[in-house]
Amino acid sequence: MKKMNVLMKSLLVCTALFMMGCNTDDGITCPDPITGELTAEETDFTGSWVLTGMEANDELDITDDNKDNPSKDIFAQYSECQRDLVYEFLNSRSYAFKQGTISTDCENKQSVTGTWSLNAKVLTFVSSCSTQNITIAFNEEEDKFTYFAVVNIREVNGLVKSTKITFTFDKIQA
Repeated sequence: MKKMNVLMKSLLVCTALFMMGCNTDDGITCPDPITGELTAEETDFTGSWVLTGMEANDELDITDDNKDNPSKDIFAQYSECQRDLVYEFLNSRSYAFKQGTISTDCENKQSVTGTWSLNAKVLTFVSSCSTQNITIAFNEEEDKFTYFAVVNIREVNGLVKSTKITFTFDKIQA
């Protein structure tokens, strides 16, 4: 069974939850796309950001390598295609979240698009009739950001464990 990337799974679950939250007696009311001029903070943030790390609070073994070798480094346990995640934030306020587009021979290429904003370290996405907010933290140089999410991960032994994962993205220098 192929493993779906934890981040894509989290994004899909959040999208489904937000879509259910959009229901009213009159039908579905979707949030408006984010519009307007970018702030200085947002202008500095535009560009491409690539996933470079996934660190769990708990040691997990998700590799089917016939070894008992749990690790907190989830990123190292994923295949090249599963680690291939990129955010592209454009000056037009549109964004794309892409999986499997940089590595060669990735079969499960996916893309989510929408609009975005960044205000006081809260990154907001509007996509697929939903809104998602994540609090991010920058390193001192502001060329790396992290955020965390509590996710359920199936280990190689079949057990599902809920753990906090810190995701790290590095800015791709043009």
